[in-house]
Amino acid sequence: MAGILRAKDYGDRVFRGEETATVHSVFERGFNLAMADGRLVHVAIDKPSEHSQMVGFGACAGAWLGPEVGSRFQVSESRKLLQGSNLVIDCRHALPLEALALQATCLSQEQLRQINSSVRIRMQGRDLEHWQVYFTAIESQVRAFASTGRVGHLESVVGLGLGLTPTGDDVLVGLLASLKSRGSQHTKDLEDLMRGYADRTTDVSADLLRAAAAGYFPFALVDLANSKPDRGAGEIESLVTRICAIGATSGMDTLLGFMMGMQEVH
Repeated sequence: MAGILRAKDYGDRVFRGEETATVHSVFERGFNLAMADGRLVHVAIDKPSEHSQMVGFGACAGAWLGPEVGSRFQVSESRKLLQGSNLVIDCRHALPLEALALQATCLSQEQLRQINSSVRIRMQGRDLEHWQVYFTAIESQVRAFASTGRVGHLESVVGLGLGLTPTGDDVLVGLLASLKSRGSQHTKDLEDLMRGYADRTTDVSADLLRAAAAGYFPFALVDLANSKPDRGAGEIESLVTRICAIGATSGMDTLLGFMMGMQEVH
């Protein structure tokens, strides 16, 4: 049987019909695929399936028996990844990632106000009672970091919250994106913390923290972070919509972290 990897769109459309992909890097619970057109897609592994030929994480004392760096996949029209080996991996998410390059310009205050307003509007009407408890604690630690410059305040944020990617981790991804886009002196400290504490969170989130620490973030977030002050309100709103479409609250949490980094960390 050919290897089949089933992946689900996560925010953006991930696979675009028939194309080839090469394994770019492998993490503890997933891997990055380098697509033929230069896109980088992160594939996060779900729990092992009941398939008798399932090979993957946890199948052999936790050993990774899946794709190796440099191995190639063929994406079928149905957006399944096919590899010529007895390999079946069930995946929950595939998230498009892109390297965030430092930019000389940044978002204007008017654009930041628009983003903040758009996110707050999206929060209205949601059942966020439990989320608010976590976010209040996270926000307090981010502000302590902002006022002191001591990244240790963020240690307790890693893994804080519910879901595959807890709120604290999503906030840290957004926070790092903002620091990196501005060339902040605190960037490296936060990258080191996210790598060093990644084993304190869920498997899926750990991979995304490591990817962010390596400079890779969701496409739409990179596009937003690289906006110039003259970018139109319609384009900004479209990017906010795309980011907020990631997960239940993951995109929103990421944007909140991004905004805290832009407005509070100097």
